[in-house]
Amino acid sequence: MLLMTIILIVLLSFALIGLIVKGRVQSRKIKTAKQFHDAIWNNAHEFIFLIDENLHVVKTNYYTLYQLPVKKGRICFGKILQCKYARGQKNCNNHERCGSCFIRHKVKELFENHSSFSNLELVMDMQIASQPSGIYNMVVSGRYLSMENKNYVILTVHDISEERALKSSLQHSNEKFLCFLIM
Repeated sequence: MLLMTIILIVLLSFALIGLIVKGRVQSRKIKTAKQFHDAIWNNAHEFIFLIDENLHVVKTNYYTLYQLPVKKGRICFGKILQCKYARGQKNCNNHERCGSCFIRHKVKELFENHSSFSNLELVMDMQIASQPSGIYNMVVSGRYLSMENKNYVILTVHDISEERALKSSLQHSNEKFLCFLIM
């Protein structure tokens, strides 16, 4: 009987040690996954918005990219990006033109169809952080996500204004060069 008790205690000890080791491995995996998650959100060059079904931003890297204080509360992406109409009304979704916002329409479509879109090029009148307001060339992509029984859209917005200006300048230089050769 004593031998059986000792064997049972030893087996339970090994089981407990196994659970502890498994817990530590799981903890390390979770920590690594969190570090990976934070690295993506904090180092991506495009703006990333996690948007809920009410079209409010749940999480964004916008503030991190521009080293701005995080604004709390339920904010729409148009207010964060300071769209022309959001600037005029002091909030997104208050202007009569907000109903025809192409990005807003695409996000609603993603929620309805549980779909995605990629590399949609848009021209937007907005103000990015401390830069002057103006016309920006943007590439927008979005994907429907369901996490923890909640529906979201992850939206990425990439400013390609510099690339467009460079492309235009290069085309202009090529045209001048070709004109010079033809003469």
